[in-house]
Amino acid sequence: MNKKVSIIFSLIVLSLVILLIYSQNKYNRSPVEYQINIETADINLKDVHLVKFNNAIYLGANYYIEQKGQYQKVDGLNIKGTIDNVLVLDVAAGGNPFEGQQNNPVRYLGEGGIFNKVKISDDTLFKVHIVYTVDHVKKEYFENLKLSDYRKKLVN
Repeated sequence: MNKKVSIIFSLIVLSLVILLIYSQNKYNRSPVEYQINIETADINLKDVHLVKFNNAIYLGANYYIEQKGQYQKVDGLNIKGTIDNVLVLDVAAGGNPFEGQQNNPVRYLGEGGIFNKVKISDDTLFKVHIVYTVDHVKKEYFENLKLSDYRKKLVN
């Protein structure tokens, strides 16, 4: 009987050690950063930073758009980006976002945010949909970006 108790106790301790090691590995993973720049025919979306940690995504603030053509009138801009069917990028700007900025046609957009329970792997797609009007002509841009192509190396 004493040997049986000793074996059961050893199995319980071994199970707890394995569980502890697994949980430490799961929750202490290094974050992964993705830096994305998107070019359409008329505008560029720059410095979209996504940081993955555990099962969450952080969208960094201070991403911006810049106009390619100096004399075009951009209007009604709408940018959406999804990962794993979660809307992580959602920006709309009515009117001309570059109005009054002829010398430096740049406009900083939304704020950052945290999105929980987003699953990312090497094959995860960031689906981008941009709708805007240039000189009264409606344009749409779609692209599925493979996040692993935009992975940024972290410096230790």
